[in-house]
Amino acid sequence: MIKVFLTVKTKNMFFCYHCCKAIASADQSLQDETKSSAGDKYETSREMIQQDLNRYQQQLAVAQQDRAALEKLDLTPAKHVSTGGLVKTDTAVYFVASSVGLVKLEGVSVFVISPKSPIGQLLLGKSVG
Repeated sequence: MIKVFLTVKTKNMFFCYHCCKAIASADQSLQDETKSSAGDKYETSREMIQQDLNRYQQQLAVAQQDRAALEKLDLTPAKHVSTGGLVKTDTAVYFVASSVGLVKLEGVSVFVISPKSPIGQLLLGKSVG
């Protein structure tokens, strides 16, 4: 389970890094954009860059919230499924932590899901059997 956790945490850190780079790039583009004689073209370009910047900032905020939630996970084995739990079913392996998606480790596919997701909600509180 610790390998899954570390992989998820690493993916989150890389995503935060790429969001920061995208924010810096969009911010630089906004600063570099100079008013041309086209008028509307300038405004449209700036608006598109601003929308990109807003989207990157929102993605970064969500990723930072996910990172904070990951730091609070209790990874000790438990009798019932809770956040931070690794669950093996007949059809798949799930890590209930954050919406990361599929992670492959040592030939095993693990679906990293949010406890708020429909599958996460179904698994929470369940026990073996």
